[in-house]
Amino acid sequence: MPMINLKKSLMKVVGLVGGNAAWDFIKSAFGLVIGNGALQWLWKKITGISINERVSDVLWTTTIWLVILLVFRWLYTSRQRKEMNRHESDRADALQMLTKRKDEYFEAHITNWLVSESKEIGGNYYDLALKNDKHPSLTFPLASHAWPHMGDKWDSVHVNLNCLWRRLTRYLALADAMTRKLGWSVNEERIFKVNDSTRMPELLDAFKDWEVFLANRGTPRHP
Repeated sequence: MPMINLKKSLMKVVGLVGGNAAWDFIKSAFGLVIGNGALQWLWKKITGISINERVSDVLWTTTIWLVILLVFRWLYTSRQRKEMNRHESDRADALQMLTKRKDEYFEAHITNWLVSESKEIGGNYYDLALKNDKHPSLTFPLASHAWPHMGDKWDSVHVNLNCLWRRLTRYLALADAMTRKLGWSVNEERIFKVNDSTRMPELLDAFKDWEVFLANRGTPRHP
């Protein structure tokens, strides 16, 4: 690889930071450590074989490219790490704010969310039962046998039941954590006692009771 071609290529990279001066700086800096003579000596020391100047140039310029690539790689990953740390910090700050705030504004937003999610999940269960009332899996909608094992044949009811079960599980976990922060006592609410043996009518009634409980905590509003 002729040195003049490499120089033209590298100039496109370093041109923004000084043109020829940048090239001379890079060449001089690397030459102090891994110049042609140094590479020739090191190669002969390791292999016992002498190399000519052209091969030495190739090794020398290849090393420069590798170092430059490693530097760019380090800068790129460093930027990614900074972005990830910033996002983690933002999430931590948001979580800290949510766990510390307990005023009327915060309580109204939490109540709104609990009500809207409950209505949507409960409504989906109701629609599913209404449209597929003869489907055997709807008898115990939260049971693990309400949908087949992976690899077996699934229908649309199985898919919906599995998705709703996952959504309901996450909702109940969040609702429990939020109501604890608000100081609400929800231990006796039926929605938190549903399990594999809960029948569809019992599940729908549990959603209704839970929404009544939330309404009695105060009418949700948008501050």
